[in-house]
Amino acid sequence: MGDSSNVALIALECVMMFLSLMELFIVSLPFGPSHELRHIQDYAVKVATLIHDLLSIAVVFVGIWEVENWDQSNAVPWPLKVLGGYTAWRFLYFVLLFIFTVSRGASRSKRENSNSHHICENYSKKG
Repeated sequence: MGDSSNVALIALECVMMFLSLMELFIVSLPFGPSHELRHIQDYAVKVATLIHDLLSIAVVFVGIWEVENWDQSNAVPWPLKVLGGYTAWRFLYFVLLFIFTVSRGASRSKRENSNSHHICENYSKKG
């Protein structure tokens, strides 16, 4: 039949191709900058990008595992160590991206609330 790592590699690649197609579909939706669903589209693209990145790292892990023919008696090959560091770096990137996205959204909503409050005060003073 086939080696289980070959099956896992092919399955991961198929899922990545489907996810890439869905991400392209989401990005191509005709939402303008002022559309009410624009922020949902942005979050969907960010989540799809995160999943795509995780799956691409998994494909590389499985590929290195298959090429190196690593077994339990040998030491861990250096490409897996380098890829582990890269995975940690990407994890840190996505955590910081999430933090900055949330803080930007919070500061934007505070600014919009303060602007609407000043507009109401100016309107009541004129009337």
